[in-house]
Amino acid sequence: MLLCLNPPIPEPPHLQVPQSLTLKFTGTGPNKERQEAWYLHQVFLPPTRAELLIPDLGADETRRFVEDASGVWVPTGVVAYKAGGGPRHVVVLNDILYTVLELTNEVTAHRSMRRCLV
Repeated sequence: MLLCLNPPIPEPPHLQVPQSLTLKFTGTGPNKERQEAWYLHQVFLPPTRAELLIPDLGADETRRFVEDASGVWVPTGVVAYKAGGGPRHVVVLNDILYTVLELTNEVTAHRSMRRCLV
């Protein structure tokens, strides 16, 4: 079975990139074989929130970005997980952030996105 939650849309703005932004990430986790450095897995734009969520398996956090007035995505904080969890994928449903932790085979739920900033 194939499930596509956010099908690609060929019309703008989804495929237009007026400018690019390169960021340097840092961070490691306790699992030296899998978390020797940052390791981004997904870029998720919740349909009801004006922010990007980027799980980082290597640093045990989900990085959060919002678009400023000039259209540049700027970091606003992170959602932190227990050491060694390895967040891989996220989804937001009813203002709850669900995260699949690959290294511990768990799913977490943060009930309020406003409260899980670090």
